[in-house]
Amino acid sequence: MTRRRPTKGGGGASSRSRRTHLDLAPGEDEKISGSAKSNNAKMLRLASALVCAAFALSNYKELALLSQRYKSRGFNVLAFPSNDFNQEKDTNAEILQYVNDHFPEVKFPIFSRGSLADSEVFKLCKEMTGESVRWNFHKYLVNGKGEAVKSYGHRIQPMAI
Repeated sequence: MTRRRPTKGGGGASSRSRRTHLDLAPGEDEKISGSAKSNNAKMLRLASALVCAAFALSNYKELALLSQRYKSRGFNVLAFPSNDFNQEKDTNAEILQYVNDHFPEVKFPIFSRGSLADSEVFKLCKEMTGESVRWNFHKYLVNGKGEAVKSYGHRIQPMAI
């Protein structure tokens, strides 16, 4: 079984006056697992991807299904673990081990654990949608232009998007 490695979330902004998520696209060296190729593709940025709770079961399974179902149309899921709500594993290695052991169907990129409050990616999501992350498994839909166009709270299951 292939093991995934964690990556760091974030990235730098460009000098353009209006930033988009294409400016903040996480690099390959920032991932702990999967591939983040998202050129002109729609993507779902998953904020605070908690792994160690019952809530994770349905979310990870549905996100994996959503990712596989729409991958051929250029849709990507990107997960950014965070311990902002004090429920995440302590290290990237523990996060990946848990995902590998409990959700082998997850093939989308998982980035290094970080703080949502410090993330330029999620500051931009809030700026574009007017909604901030309130709990684990908050989801933002980002279009091919790199614009966050929709925000989905933690109670919205991925397949309902």
